[in-house]
Amino acid sequence: MKRFRFTLQALLTVLQQREQGALEVYARALAERQRAVERLHEAQRQCEEAWELGRDRMVAGAPAAHLLQVEQYCREVKELEQRRVEVAQQAQRMVDGSLEKLIEARQAREAVERFRSRQHDHYNHEVRREEQKLLDDLAQRAGVISEALSGESTRWN
Repeated sequence: MKRFRFTLQALLTVLQQREQGALEVYARALAERQRAVERLHEAQRQCEEAWELGRDRMVAGAPAAHLLQVEQYCREVKELEQRRVEVAQQAQRMVDGSLEKLIEARQAREAVERFRSRQHDHYNHEVRREEQKLLDDLAQRAGVISEALSGESTRWN
């Protein structure tokens, strides 16, 4: 019998490559989200430091001009923090989208692999059936030969 040949091997290869590409995009999106979150935490830390500086100066009785400078700095840091929140949210949307594509690619590959497995199981069943057929045929021939030989030995006696 011919060796097993999967009829959709080219499609399986393409789907495996598509899944690998989706996995790489997902990994890059995760790394980018991590960097965005780290930058956001840094901005939050700067914002906290700015508010502490303002409080400290106010308690120390700093002139109004210094307090206005600190307040302006606090506003700028808060705006930076808000921009970084938006960047982190965008990065999360990218992670979510790339994960969705990865799941779709994986499901498509798995479906083709399940089909391949069923096709291979069918092939194995056919191989076993052919082997059994051959063994039955050999057993039948051996029986015929045995009968012929036993018939000859009784005729000669």
